[in-house]
Amino acid sequence: MPADLTPPSLATMTTSAASPPAASYPSGHAGIDRAWDGEAWTGPAITNPDAPALHALRSLGRTLRRLPVWIAVAGIFIGLALSAIGVSGKTHNTPVLLVAGFVATGGPIVALILGVHRRLGIGSLPARQATLAGLGSAVVAMGVAYSLETWLTPVLGGKTGAPSEGLLLLAGPIEEGAKLLVPVILLVAGVGFVRTPRLGVWAVLLSSGLFGAFEGALYAANLGGARTSDTGEKLAEALKLSTDSGNVAAELMSLSSRIWVELGHPIWTTGAAVLIWLAVHNGCKALSVVTLIAYLAAAALHSFNDGVLTLLPSTLPVLGSIVWLTLSYVLWFRPLVRRLVPPTALDQVPARWIPALPKK
Repeated sequence: MPADLTPPSLATMTTSAASPPAASYPSGHAGIDRAWDGEAWTGPAITNPDAPALHALRSLGRTLRRLPVWIAVAGIFIGLALSAIGVSGKTHNTPVLLVAGFVATGGPIVALILGVHRRLGIGSLPARQATLAGLGSAVVAMGVAYSLETWLTPVLGGKTGAPSEGLLLLAGPIEEGAKLLVPVILLVAGVGFVRTPRLGVWAVLLSSGLFGAFEGALYAANLGGARTSDTGEKLAEALKLSTDSGNVAAELMSLSSRIWVELGHPIWTTGAAVLIWLAVHNGCKALSVVTLIAYLAAAALHSFNDGVLTLLPSTLPVLGSIVWLTLSYVLWFRPLVRRLVPPTALDQVPARWIPALPKK
């Protein structure tokens, strides 16, 4: 092993450092080291019989004690309770329903964000500017997407509250582009704080997560959304629940379906961001074929959920979305995001979050 790649002792490495220095480290896989260039894993697997297997132990008890789990649970229950209050009168209480949708969909999204924050060691990085950029990006993204979709609704044969099938299929390209817009512009401009892969992906995660919570709020309040295409509406109809404004059960069913669907926003967009930022880190231009492919992949995943699954009858849209979001997390989000788990965090993440070894 070259002298300049001698791995520091894991016992002496601290997560307080901005990023582990460039060296060869245990990869998390028994008997294998890998090179870390200071920002990302690189190079082939290196055989080292002394390299330990690293990952955190998991159990149901440990999981239930984690703060993100309770934030998700609290957000869902508080949001649903507020939703019930918002429709309990003769008319919708729009401000209450906006808060209800934001809290109910935002709780699980915050839990996802906190999990990534811990696993990628974001707390050890100077992340303030990237955090502000991500939050600001969500506001811009919501404005861009809402404006485009509002303009396209009549063009594609839809009407307010009832978009056409064409617009549902275009939701992926429009919304994925909107969520990536500001972070990619900053990347193209060479702004330093987003060129680091973990910080760039962090900004996109916040942008897409807050976007999902904003959209959840609009759906809950029945503003600017397509309630006729909402999978929760179909589930309510299948269960023979009235969808009148005063029917609490139907409203809760509708909002419950959005809680899962809105998680798709950070899942789809963040996976694309990993591909883009690692490509740039490895020498590609910000506007490259890789960026285009990553964007189109996220858009396709999104459009399949919005424009295909929602056309299924009865309860199938809800069940289909649950399966699709689960597959998106397991096969898209986690395999990509775990590529950025730093050496200092390998013993703190579950086994399935250990970065995969490069193919020979």
